[in-house]
Amino acid sequence: MEVMYETCPFPTFLGYFAYGLPHAWHVVEVALTFLAELGAPLLALFGGRRGRWLAVIIWVGFQAGIELTSNFGWLNTGSLVLGFVLLDDQMLVSAAIFLRLRKLAGLLAAKAAAQVTPVITALRLYGLRVLLGAQFCLTLYYAVIFFGGMTLKDIPYMSNRPIEVIFGGFRSSNVYHPYSSFPQTVKYEVEFEGSNDGGATWRTYPFRHKPQREDRLSGFISPWFARFEATLQIATYTSPRSRMIPKVAAKLIERNPDVMALFRDDPFPDKPPTMIRMPVYLMKHTDPETHRRTGLYWTKTRVGDFLPMVYLDDDGRVTEAKQ
Repeated sequence: MEVMYETCPFPTFLGYFAYGLPHAWHVVEVALTFLAELGAPLLALFGGRRGRWLAVIIWVGFQAGIELTSNFGWLNTGSLVLGFVLLDDQMLVSAAIFLRLRKLAGLLAAKAAAQVTPVITALRLYGLRVLLGAQFCLTLYYAVIFFGGMTLKDIPYMSNRPIEVIFGGFRSSNVYHPYSSFPQTVKYEVEFEGSNDGGATWRTYPFRHKPQREDRLSGFISPWFARFEATLQIATYTSPRSRMIPKVAAKLIERNPDVMALFRDDPFPDKPPTMIRMPVYLMKHTDPETHRRTGLYWTKTRVGDFLPMVYLDDDGRVTEAKQ
């Protein structure tokens, strides 16, 4: 959890605060994650209305906590909204009464009373049960493979992988890693620095949301997701080195308006740059005591260049420097 709070694309001040909590609390957070993702669904299925109330509270709190600390965009917002599907008409009326919204409670109760419960035929009912049961068995099958560290080829009689051939295309039971290309241990960030005086001085292109200054954190931007800046972080870790980043540098030299609009402002309003370099920085959260003393959220250390710089040659063409 400490790693996630530090390496997520757009950490907020609540994420920074959570990062500084004792390690024991992060162990509790892992337990709460299992409670929300495993316990809450079981409560929703088998716990009646009280179980569903608990499931909604746990699930909504879990998803809201992720959004408020890590800004994972639409992913958790959509998951949070889906949790409200667990609320039936009677639960909505009870919630309105609890909040002392008498008129709303009356309106909801009247609409619920006017609804006619549809008749479900036996074929549809048992057909649905068969399909859900098959999906459950398929999920267990993939879970055993994943947690056992196996592949389908390791299982007897599965060398031709018939189950994967039949069901793999549906992508309904498979390993899921949100933001799987993001760093696992440390946070590296690539920046764009330009020069219009032959490299004597360099100016940085400021991002809109990504951590860049040592005294700044990201604001609350969810459910909107800054896709360009998040993609830059993913590209920083790809192997071989992503060609996206030098292409962005080339577009900055060309003064492409669409690419320049992705940054907070233009550091070269006076004279365009003739060279862009792409330094890589190691970003580490400061501890709470350091922040109280200095006001800094990050320690920022330059560790090298992503790729050789991009520059304008004597013929005015954008060229990549050689290694």
